[in-house]
Amino acid sequence: MDCVTKNWSTKCLEMILVRLDSLDEKHTKVAHEIENNHEMLESKIKLIEKYLREVDLVLDKKNKFDEIDKFRETVQMMINNYSNNHQKFISSLTNNIKNYINENFEVKDDLIEYKRDVCYLDESYDQLLQLIYTIQVQFNSLDTSYSGTLDDITKSIQIETKKLGSAFQIYSQMRDSQKGEVNRLLDDVKMLLSNSVSEIKTKREANEDYILNNLEAAMNKFEDFK
Repeated sequence: MDCVTKNWSTKCLEMILVRLDSLDEKHTKVAHEIENNHEMLESKIKLIEKYLREVDLVLDKKNKFDEIDKFRETVQMMINNYSNNHQKFISSLTNNIKNYINENFEVKDDLIEYKRDVCYLDESYDQLLQLIYTIQVQFNSLDTSYSGTLDDITKSIQIETKKLGSAFQIYSQMRDSQKGEVNRLLDDVKMLLSNSVSEIKTKREANEDYILNNLEAAMNKFEDFK
């Protein structure tokens, strides 16, 4: 009886040892999986943090585009004001010349010269309108490019949400390309505005000199008639 009990106890211990070895193996496997999952989670967390930094950069770029919008609206307002003021100036100057000639001259040659002055002023005004139209086209081009850029950024964010791994490289390439394009457009606009202001100033001075010279010549003729 003792021998049977001893054999049974031995078998029980052996079964317990086998069970413990199995549990130890499973525990080791589970611990290894937990460690792998932990590393994977850390990697995903780092990737998400990187994604959030990229989103912050996108939001920062959007703020810069908002500043460009405000600048464009300000310049557009300046262009409209200058156009209106210049048109009023041309109309007033034309009427003053017409009234002065009507009051002081009745000679055919003077009337012909006056008509030439009016034609020259009309041509100058048309050139100014063309210049303003060119600036407006440039701003419309900038606005179209800006809208397209926002669409591309939005699509890139959607792609990055689905494919965190590969989308960051695509976004970086697109960001560098767009940055160069925006800088080029800004440089073109600045150069166009600078050239436009210089041209307007030169034409205005030329118009004023031309008109003053004609008025001076007309006054001299008037003195000769006396």
